[in-house]
Amino acid sequence: MWRFFQCAVAGRGHERRGIPCQDKTYRFQYNGVNTVALADGAGSARLSHLGASRISEFTCKEMAEHFDCYYANENGEAVKKYLISLFLDELGNLAEIKDCSIDDLASTILFVAEKNEKFIIGHIGDGVIGYPKNNELKIASYPHNGEFTNTTMFVTSDGVEKTFRLLKGSTHNGIDGFVLFSDGTESAFYDKKNKTLSKALNRIMNLIRFGNSNMIEVRITNFFSCDVRGRTLDDCSIAIMVDDHNKCFSNINPSVQAEMLSLSPYLSDAKKKVTQYQRIIETLKTPMELSLLSKMFCSKKRYMRKKLTKLVQENLVITSDGKYISLLR
Repeated sequence: MWRFFQCAVAGRGHERRGIPCQDKTYRFQYNGVNTVALADGAGSARLSHLGASRISEFTCKEMAEHFDCYYANENGEAVKKYLISLFLDELGNLAEIKDCSIDDLASTILFVAEKNEKFIIGHIGDGVIGYPKNNELKIASYPHNGEFTNTTMFVTSDGVEKTFRLLKGSTHNGIDGFVLFSDGTESAFYDKKNKTLSKALNRIMNLIRFGNSNMIEVRITNFFSCDVRGRTLDDCSIAIMVDDHNKCFSNINPSVQAEMLSLSPYLSDAKKKVTQYQRIIETLKTPMELSLLSKMFCSKKRYMRKKLTKLVQENLVITSDGKYISLLR
């Protein structure tokens, strides 16, 4: 079972000028294939938001319909050329409809497709594709910039096949998720100097993995729209897919629990604290008031309130109508 999260918001610079969000994301599940894609429209292309939307949707559906053929093909260069020809045909058709140049629809493309523990990754342009492996974040594909740091390659660029990254592999060795994000989002999650991903991404992916979908998505979307967007003038987008392993918070690795609680696993009483918070989270799968919770745990209200405040701050619990509710499964 794979869980998904997508978010794309217009940058503050584009919002001021009345320019639509040029970042687009798409997800698709078909024939046992799980796919996500993200496209960042070129700022200089007047209809790039339409091109980004079309190419992200087309890529997901193409990979879902023909995953086995692409995975089995050992000629990576031939696959790249074929995919690029499909991209250009698709954008060419859209250009005819919109009576514009194909260059007006220019965008990057990042995608991941998975089926039966096999995956294919594709990347043209800037942005980052990463993955957690045994709870450690790694980068599968780094940003590609042109001659200058503020330039990149697009699906419609000449010679794009030379920079088109296409990878395939297996998830059975500990890979249990993928994250794709645009260059606007890099400021929050990617350290360009050290070429590493922020640990905050791991936490977000675990919230998606173990959380109650609707409520968690609202919390992460609000964080993304406010905090991430506030760090840049550019559009910001992210697409995540994680294998939930049919697990819930109570039976995952204690070190992961500690990380989600922002507790150092090296503290002498970390294990005890994690156990306490775990019991509270489990209990709050049924909404409950502070007074009743205090009685159940034989704890004074002020001590229980302190623990609950911690869980609320960590986005693991919310309050509604005077009751506390767990956001985790």
